[in-house]
Amino acid sequence: MAGAVLDHAFLPSEQNPLSSFPLDAGSSGYANVRRFLLDGRRPPRAVVRLEELVNYFTYNYTAPKPEDKEPLAASLEVASAPWEPLHRLVRIALKAREQPAGERGTVVARNVAIQVEFNPAQVQAYRLLGYENPKPGLENRDGDKSGAVDFESGHAVTAFYEIVPTAGNRIAETGDRKDKRADSSVSGIPNPILQKLLTVKIRYQAPDGAESRLLELPLTDQGTAFADASRDFRFAAAVAEFGLILRDSPYKSGATLADVLRWAEPATGLDLGGARSEFISLVKRAETILPSQG
Repeated sequence: MAGAVLDHAFLPSEQNPLSSFPLDAGSSGYANVRRFLLDGRRPPRAVVRLEELVNYFTYNYTAPKPEDKEPLAASLEVASAPWEPLHRLVRIALKAREQPAGERGTVVARNVAIQVEFNPAQVQAYRLLGYENPKPGLENRDGDKSGAVDFESGHAVTAFYEIVPTAGNRIAETGDRKDKRADSSVSGIPNPILQKLLTVKIRYQAPDGAESRLLELPLTDQGTAFADASRDFRFAAAVAEFGLILRDSPYKSGATLADVLRWAEPATGLDLGGARSEFISLVKRAETILPSQG
């Protein structure tokens, strides 16, 4: 249908090893989704901006200390995708240094841009969750400043990639034959050969400098199961799947709203301000509107 908002398809890493995503994801989409659900209506697909749902919440990312050389810190994590255990789910998060109250503003990093380079030896294909515009994969291929943004004090952004591992890096169970590493806690995850899965490249300029700096951060897949991932990872993944279900995405796999609750409730944590508890209530509200997804 013309004008439809389509989910990103999986891209083969051999032909498309580079990807990027905007670093200025908003959070207003969460309020729009909440309004529709509280009114007893399913939100239109175009309203459900998955990246805005995920970035509505605060996560416990470590920001650089004032004495650290770099003004940005990255939090990278990979575990099995809860809705597709043979796939891997990668979280990439950035957080800017938090300045004292009297020094807040753009005194952290300018023209920040990100590029993700996938290792075809480990990654057969990948897809970016959310951020449907612009299309990922080909933009910012040469590390230019397209889509670059300024990071103010404490600014944070989160993105997820779903990865299809190469055939040699999956653990499968067929009949009575079971790989000795594929016990119940890690079944279906890649073979942790300790090879680089991807490299995150971040370019930025200091507030008072013209020279562009480059941070290169490799991520190695240790074979972590979803149940063993961090609390923030599990909660944000549940929020992402909630968005996929509301969008009736072809990539939602067999997950249901009941699964979203099963993943999110144990990951609520301290929940200062009650935003995560409100999310749990919102999912339960959605169950009454989308009973077939319960």
